[in-house]
Amino acid sequence: MPLCFLRPIPLKRPLKIPLILLVLGLLLSFSRPFCCASPLPVGLLIDLSGPGSERGRAALRAARQAVSLINQQGGIKGRRLEILVGDTQGQKQRLLLTAQELSKKHHVIALIGPVAPGLSQTLHAYAETYQVPTILTEGMSPLFPIRGHRSINWTFASNPRLDSWLKALLSGLKQAGITSIGPLFQEGKGGETVALWLRAYSIEMGMRVLAPQTFSIQEADCKAQLEWFESQGAEASLVWGPSNWAQVILRSAMGKEISLVLCPYLITPLTTSTLAEKARIILVVPPVFMGEELPPSHPCIRPVIRFTTLMETNASNLSPQCLLTAGAYWDGLFMVSMALKKAEFITRKSLRDSLEALKEPFYGVMGVFQPDKRNHSGLRPNSLLVIRKSHGIWGPIH
Repeated sequence: MPLCFLRPIPLKRPLKIPLILLVLGLLLSFSRPFCCASPLPVGLLIDLSGPGSERGRAALRAARQAVSLINQQGGIKGRRLEILVGDTQGQKQRLLLTAQELSKKHHVIALIGPVAPGLSQTLHAYAETYQVPTILTEGMSPLFPIRGHRSINWTFASNPRLDSWLKALLSGLKQAGITSIGPLFQEGKGGETVALWLRAYSIEMGMRVLAPQTFSIQEADCKAQLEWFESQGAEASLVWGPSNWAQVILRSAMGKEISLVLCPYLITPLTTSTLAEKARIILVVPPVFMGEELPPSHPCIRPVIRFTTLMETNASNLSPQCLLTAGAYWDGLFMVSMALKKAEFITRKSLRDSLEALKEPFYGVMGVFQPDKRNHSGLRPNSLLVIRKSHGIWGPIH
């Protein structure tokens, strides 16, 4: 038999593929393992240059350790967690551009940041406008969606907010027998808001709050305000102002009986030095601040020990600001990881819904969190510590 039939036959028109085979091929292409195994990106907004760069580097170091640990534990439903870092340089416009690039170009599942407290509201506004689940690591504004703040749908937090901070403070002061407080605020910097929250919670807890006094950062001291508080029977003064005012307030309080309760922005190396005893300073801090000195009975002892071990650091060789910033980014990543593992689908909407409906609390280094529809922070005030320095060691006030 001649073999001419083995010669290739030229095709004069495209080969017709049965429709059923075409559909089957498409379905198989969408179910390939590499699609499910692709990394899951989370965007970090960090100051790597500019005035907040020291805190930014600490945050990045903590984030890398957190992601490494999450991936060692199996990642997210078989997918590795990946961090994409954007340098905000501490600038509002840079933050917005970086957030847009991470969320629209790289399609991150969530955003975490910022380093600078002044950028917190900007990031919050971006998250709500473009519906990106965001964990705020700075800022003090309460996150209560049910109190008329309808823009709080996509924003959560991994740092203490004003509501939980004040509740922890008043509870600690009352246990120590301090029942009269004098508020001292910087002029025109949100002191009115803090005063309203303080008065509301003080009535609830049976505390006495004097009329607020103000100060200007141009003032050389605030001795007159503190002396007035003392004359009115105040045992403690709640001081709310910028970090660069720490030296003035410390100098003003030297030798006085009244205790100073410093807001988070005033927790600096200066206010945690030996001057903390001479000026009778009281702090409200997350568990990570205590490091290895955290009481063994505290519910966050295990994550704090793990954090300090992996970071190879403690409160003595990182500045207070760096330590707290690093802890907030660490917790932010673990909160996203926990919520994604419980989410029905790997989408931004499912992540948001999962964060809002955690059935179990998250035990982090910044405290115990359990966000819900009523409170997008969900930080339990009793997981914070109210401390004072005595004989060189920070411990609960008495």
